[in-house]
Amino acid sequence: MNTFGLLPEYAKNAQGDTVPIMEGHRHYAKLLLPPLLDKLKVCCQPVVVSLFGGSGCGKTGTAAALALELEALGISSIVIGGDHFPRRIPVYNDAERLSRFRTSGLAALVREGLYSESVQQELELLWDRETDSDPALTEQYQWLKTYQAAGRAALTAYLGTPEEQDYEEVNRVIAAFRQGKPVWLRCMGRTEDSRRYQKVETEGKKVCILEWTHGGSAQIEKVDIPIYLDSTPDGTRQARKLRGRDAGTDSLFTAMVLEIEQAAIRSRVPFASLVLQENEVTVQ
Repeated sequence: MNTFGLLPEYAKNAQGDTVPIMEGHRHYAKLLLPPLLDKLKVCCQPVVVSLFGGSGCGKTGTAAALALELEALGISSIVIGGDHFPRRIPVYNDAERLSRFRTSGLAALVREGLYSESVQQELELLWDRETDSDPALTEQYQWLKTYQAAGRAALTAYLGTPEEQDYEEVNRVIAAFRQGKPVWLRCMGRTEDSRRYQKVETEGKKVCILEWTHGGSAQIEKVDIPIYLDSTPDGTRQARKLRGRDAGTDSLFTAMVLEIEQAAIRSRVPFASLVLQENEVTVQ
């Protein structure tokens, strides 16, 4: 689904972000609600629910729509946005990802005896064109296979790991919610001077919905009901483009990042309680 319909309504998550709820999000929430209610009946409250899946798959709006559905049934909830838990603001994290890819690729060329001044010149041209991650160019530049393989390995070792994401902070928030204590929630904007914390009361809240790309990670100490929202790297890329939030959405490097992230996310699908795929919910 590349668009979620027109005429949205708006909600706010616990960090105060304004969240548009589109028709598709409401549709997803209604599909998830019956099996979720069945799961809630057998869970000891308070309950932590996570919506995880590829960036742009509809987690944010679906979580907000689901919270509204629960509230209508008298089940008080809060929605926490996972975009606030990376260790770096987006522009710095994007730079870190690219640096790891290029640094590891370049070091591999030296290590394998493929580096030379002419290779460096060719590589600088590819850097300037932002095409050094293009697999189609490995036929023209044989050394590029080694460079890309090492770069991908470095990215795989970084994306979604505790080096990139602050799981300790997530676990602190979840622990406070379970105890019904007030919690200071990190609010990370898109610039360094927008960092802050916001106090949120959790007493009396029955459900905490964590919507996050990495919400299915084994690094999170305890999620009662993990829910996977399916997407493809191409669908994710289109959704990000429509959202217009991130620069370089159409870049070859972003495509590589999304592909690696999606593989890691899909490896966690067997641990999900509910899977939403092609407008059908599977209970696991």
